[in-house]
Formats: sequence, structure tokens, C-alpha cells
Amino acid sequence: MDWWRQELTEKAPFILYNNNESIYGYADIQKNGHINHFFVAHDCQRQGKGTILINALVERAVEMGLRKVSVEASLTAKSFFEHHGFTVVKEEHEACLRGQKFLIFNMTRES
Repeated sequence: MDWWRQELTEKAPFILYNNNESIYGYADIQKNGHINHFFVAHDCQRQGKGTILINALVERAVEMGLRKVSVEASLTAKSFFEHHGFTVVKEEHEACLRGQKFLIFNMTRES
């Protein structure tokens, strides 16, 4: 909990919620334009909540004077980001997190 508290405080994420009861999703963008966190609850997907978050991140990037936004997308998130103007720069076949190997797509979009 302490790590998450610090992470969320430092990153100042956008958080979508329902009357402070349920979190639909959250996302943040770092000073270099990298999207570090992007999450939409499984029961809230395909309802436009991810679109609200990505639009907020791109708007923040413009306010920050950034020309490019980047993200490391999973296979399941790749099509979402493509739909929102991101293109694959590189595929990583051996990405590893907590001992698990993943296929990750490094993607960018002009802001």
C-alpha cells in the first residue's frame, strides 16, 4: 500500500470513479510523455472509459508541451491504442515481469 500511495501521489493520475465508491480506471503520463499506468476495470471495458482516459492524457501532454506520447502495450491493449492513433515502434518478445514473459508493443503517438 505504501508503494502504491507514493506511486499515485508522484504520478498524479487521472482517476475515473463513481461517487467515490468504485474506481472505473486510472492512467498517468510522465514528464517525458510515457504512459506508465493505464487501467480500466474489466467490468467497465468497452464503455468509453478508456477513451476518456486516453483523451485526458493526450490533452495533458499537449499542455506539457510534449510532441509525442509513448506506451508499452500488452497484446490485449494493442488494438485500443492503435484505435487512438498509436503505432507500433517495436515488439518485445522477451519482456519479463515478476518471472512471467510477455509480448509487449512499444507504441507512440504524436500529441
